[in-house]
Amino acid sequence: MPKIVKYSEVLSEVVASGVSTKKLLHENSLNDKRMTLEVLKMDAYSEFVINNAETSVSWVQILEGEINIDQNSLTKEHLVFFPLHFSVKIKAKSNAKLVYVSIPNAKSFDESLEFNEQKSMQIINWFKEPVLNSEFDNRKRIYVMSEALANTSVAKGEIIIYPPNTSAPEHYHVGAEHFQFMMSGEGIAVLGGVEHKLEAFDLLYNFENENHYFYNSSNSEFVFVEFFVPGKYKTIWAPHAKVCTWLPTGKNYLGNAPSRDIKKHVAGEGEGI
Repeated sequence: MPKIVKYSEVLSEVVASGVSTKKLLHENSLNDKRMTLEVLKMDAYSEFVINNAETSVSWVQILEGEINIDQNSLTKEHLVFFPLHFSVKIKAKSNAKLVYVSIPNAKSFDESLEFNEQKSMQIINWFKEPVLNSEFDNRKRIYVMSEALANTSVAKGEIIIYPPNTSAPEHYHVGAEHFQFMMSGEGIAVLGGVEHKLEAFDLLYNFENENHYFYNSSNSEFVFVEFFVPGKYKTIWAPHAKVCTWLPTGKNYLGNAPSRDIKKHVAGEGEGI
């Protein structure tokens, strides 16, 4: 059964001086403990330490404000992936909010991590990544994590943009569980035929084989980021649904030439993404 976590209903906890968190997925939220997810709120000049164990990977996505990691100034266009057994200090240059996701048993989702010698973090500027258009509706997709971007298939992530009056086809996934974190606006998630209203910073977690889709009936854009763990999975479309196919636009989020090319592909498929 899907999990819906309303951001406004989660209590805030202080975890360091000037740093508080809302744990939307904590250590015992999932039976297999495959991930945790929290929203960090950092006051200007506060600090937070990322400390991955030998079996864990993690990432942060900046939602608001500006932070510094190893002399890199990062804002809302950035996501940063941290490899196994990696420690680093995040320093807030202004008031900031971050999504912080950890995969404690990452090697169980990507066996190649056992031999992966990656020692440095990966900074992904999704504003420069290719924008893809949906073939049959007005949605847009931007990949923010993939094997090409993070050098691991432990997770795959993308930002999905729903303009007003846009809907996705009904489907479910096999081989991975995934979550959607609502970045802005409001939309309706249809889960097993039941409608649920979701707003900014709410979380939806879907297990395998659970039918779902979204639609936006508002007058404003609705945006979420979703991550699959592991990053390799198969999507099964409802009998009446048009298969979701993504087309390159030749532009990035800023309207300029993208940092790389991604070919036309069906959601959950495609090479070199």
